[in-house]
Amino acid sequence: MSSPTQPITGPAGPATLAEDPANFTPEPEQPLAERSRIIHAGRVQPPEELLAQIARADAVFAELLSGGRTVGFGEDDLGRVLVELRDLEGTRLRSLSLGEAIDLACGERSV
Repeated sequence: MSSPTQPITGPAGPATLAEDPANFTPEPEQPLAERSRIIHAGRVQPPEELLAQIARADAVFAELLSGGRTVGFGEDDLGRVLVELRDLEGTRLRSLSLGEAIDLACGERSV
């Protein structure tokens, strides 16, 4: 059995169906049932907004580490989410509300 995924060639890869649907034509020698299973893969980069969010999360993490802190997650006996500010040995410094944790992760709050 062969994979329906077409090989990626070149640094940019082939055009994908999403990139240029007008240029998509199934190979005529393939049975109709096989044509619907073809996956056209290409190399794409994440959106700039996502890359910026990842960079900000990395900066927040580095800021926490430089202050000797980290954030830990768990749950209580009722299954509710618990968020704690901890030192690097795992000792609980204080609890964080979910809102505080989200603000911290978004870079809108410092600890």
